[in-house]
Amino acid sequence: MKRTLLFYTLFFMACSVIMRLSGVLSKIIAARYISPYEYGLITLVTITLPNMFSYFTNFCLHDLLSHSKEGKEYLGFSLSYSLITSLSVTMLVFIFRERVFGFLNLPMNLWTSLFVAFTIPLISLSILTDLTGFFRGLKEYSLTSIIASLPAVLKLGLIIITIYILHFTDFLIILAIFAVSPFIALVIVLIRYPKPIFSSLRHAKLPSKKLLFFAASVFVVWLFGGLNQILNKIVISHDLGVVWQGYFDVSLTLVAILSFAFGAMGFISIPEATSAESKEELLFERGRLGDVIRGLFSFLILCTILLYFYSHQFIKLLFGHEYLAAADYVPILTIGYIFLFVQQFLAYINISFQDPKEYKSLIFATIICLV
Repeated sequence: MKRTLLFYTLFFMACSVIMRLSGVLSKIIAARYISPYEYGLITLVTITLPNMFSYFTNFCLHDLLSHSKEGKEYLGFSLSYSLITSLSVTMLVFIFRERVFGFLNLPMNLWTSLFVAFTIPLISLSILTDLTGFFRGLKEYSLTSIIASLPAVLKLGLIIITIYILHFTDFLIILAIFAVSPFIALVIVLIRYPKPIFSSLRHAKLPSKKLLFFAASVFVVWLFGGLNQILNKIVISHDLGVVWQGYFDVSLTLVAILSFAFGAMGFISIPEATSAESKEELLFERGRLGDVIRGLFSFLILCTILLYFYSHQFIKLLFGHEYLAAADYVPILTIGYIFLFVQQFLAYINISFQDPKEYKSLIFATIICLV
């Protein structure tokens, strides 16, 4: 068990490196062949907006499915909810497209292409998120890591083929690549692993109140970091324009190196903490969850130091001189990850082991603070 947890943690981090590196390289290659304005359009429509609405289309279902004892029973319900809410969101955006595009300073003459580029990743990523939660709850850590990294790897492959082999650098072609990569990944997963997925779809069982509150509590704690970044992008696009949204996305892309440790912590904490073992065994026995988390935190500190002092050099090397304005905000973002790591790990452990009555008041206080 000791080797297994350490192996899967390192395997997840390796997949995270591949995923983040693929995403960064895709953005770097695209940024060098299109303008900052076009780069801002692509990242806003195919990444930022789908991620923002995924808080609604997935809600706490990923965390619910990650529960190692009961989560696997609710895949049918989760997929039904995600599909219905995703279609509802796209319908609302279509109906109010003029107001939405006007608010975000998006060009109306491209509304059809941008709307399709938003719809495809929203639906595909919502379903993929449920599937990764399902396999994570089954403790299929390797498979979960591969599925999570698949869209980014496919995106990089398509970008390299399109730009360097076929020599196509048109804005709409690059936009299409960013949009269809999650859909292709979803099709591959459904074809490759049909048995565990479709066998679980026979039942659309509603989760119990206790389990739903557990998942909602984990979801609310996780909201602090991700939702703040998404809302910042929306505000920047509205107040400063699409170009500055692109600069902010570049700074977040560089800071994504910290997510190797942060993501691995969240990946293993809930399934391990909801197993039958005691808190003392998980946190204090040699080679168990406590040791792994301390190693991840040390890695986080090292990366934070590097990004804090060399952000301008990294931005200039990777994206070019015209994106150098993004480097000014990297030190601020890196420091925040240190506090977020400690806060969320403690929250995951307490929520997993305590009775909901003991932390219910704190969760409601957290929701009020989010508002």
